[in-house]
Amino acid sequence: GMENTSITTLTQDTLHAEADEDTAASDTLVVHELAHQWFGNWLTCRSWRHLWLNEGFASYIETLWLEHAKGLDAGDFDRQGGKQWYMGEAYRRRIDEPRFEDPDDLFDGHTYAKGAAVLHMLRKKLGDDRFRAGLHRYVKRHADGLVSTDDLRRAMEKVAGEDLEAFFAEWVERPGHPKVKARWRFDANLKTAEITLEQSRPFFTLDLPVIVTTGALWTTTMAHLDGAKTVVRVEASAPPDFVEVDPRADTLMDLDVAPGLPALLAQLRRSQVALSRAQAADAIGSLDITGPAIGRAVAGLAAASRAPEHAKVRKAALAALGKRAGLEAESALIAGLADADAAVRAAAAAGLASFRSDSSRKALRETFDRDGATAPRAAAVASLVTAGVPDPLALIRVAMERPSHANAVQVAAVGALETVSGAAAVTLALDYAAWGRPRQVRERATEALGHLGSSDKAQGKRVRGRLVELLQDKEATVRLAAIGALENLADPVTRPALVAMKPQRRYSRDLELALNRALERVPDPASPAPSK
Repeated sequence: GMENTSITTLTQDTLHAEADEDTAASDTLVVHELAHQWFGNWLTCRSWRHLWLNEGFASYIETLWLEHAKGLDAGDFDRQGGKQWYMGEAYRRRIDEPRFEDPDDLFDGHTYAKGAAVLHMLRKKLGDDRFRAGLHRYVKRHADGLVSTDDLRRAMEKVAGEDLEAFFAEWVERPGHPKVKARWRFDANLKTAEITLEQSRPFFTLDLPVIVTTGALWTTTMAHLDGAKTVVRVEASAPPDFVEVDPRADTLMDLDVAPGLPALLAQLRRSQVALSRAQAADAIGSLDITGPAIGRAVAGLAAASRAPEHAKVRKAALAALGKRAGLEAESALIAGLADADAAVRAAAAAGLASFRSDSSRKALRETFDRDGATAPRAAAVASLVTAGVPDPLALIRVAMERPSHANAVQVAAVGALETVSGAAAVTLALDYAAWGRPRQVRERATEALGHLGSSDKAQGKRVRGRLVELLQDKEATVRLAAIGALENLADPVTRPALVAMKPQRRYSRDLELALNRALERVPDPASPAPSK
């Protein structure tokens, strides 16, 4: 989208069938661009350094709208998605970064998602009334003008009646975010639950809600952490069933908890926060468990995968079930293909990739042929190929002929080529990477070539030559995919082509980082082989 002052413009991908509303709704995009009429247009950042005042506000107003329209849980999951975007970036910078080569470098997860997270933490610090009053002053005072981060801080300070310099110094001017480890134990003599929070350097000042659940009793306390360690104690008549630290993820941080399966199952079943229940499902899926515990984990996840549980929790539970074996997990995943929510059905289809039974393949094929939504069909075709259908290339060709929103089914089918080997698979990938195919398909086919060339050395020469050509493609995203594919191949023969890209022109930050990573991994043919 683009927030032109006279009229907002959106891309064609905002147009979708009603069946795709669960996964392709444009509501938050419309809200984001509408918010820019105030934050970005009526109040414009004084320089690119303060871009987060445009994009952070527009991103956070998406969350505020979701809270209003769909409840607090919807806002929590929206912020969590932003956090994953920011955390996934390979660098850390201050969000009011004064040093950059190109303004485009600032349009990233730091500006949007971390900017929104900072505003949310400011709201939590001040409370809704003072936060809204501060925003009113900020907008009214600077209407039709230019703004900087200090303008926002001063407006908030005036209304809040407190100094916010330390807050802005930590969250706006300092790169990174806190890393916190949480552990707890029960003291039977004192009848208390003792929760220890440890923070790695650099230290941030944090106020984190801690909820201790014992039987039918929920006890909430606040933990203040501004150094390496703090301990909070809560009266408890018995060992806690589970403990939650910042369950709504109000604070942007890496939180390390290791509660074990019984506590996670209790959290999945009984937490009052949907995001916390979804995180419990994720954690269960990642646990290394054996013996009878597997059955308990699968049973808990299967129960959480059914309505009336929140759709995001059902989705997380099904994703976790996909990492387990056995008939009960498979049955729950197949049942998930009939869920009312298309995103949940897609998670079920993706989870069945590791189940190679006739019943799974039959259910996946029915989803691919009959589901009206794009996301479940895309996941189904990818899982069918992975699950070992008799003629995977024929299925991929069928999928390529079926139109879908944003070409998602075609992208999934091309991506599934990574699990197929041989000259025919390489030929298909080369065809789908060709100019004239949809951009998204070309990107995914280029990535698939990197995997195919790596797993099938006999096809290496064909793949290498084409990937080197794609380094000069007209589409920047295809060039980026080609760099990643060559990094995956790690073939010294391709290094000169990667080196030759360096001085050509100024690239985006993503492309520069990808190029540097590839050059670190692809050996230099002129360097001597390491001694044995």
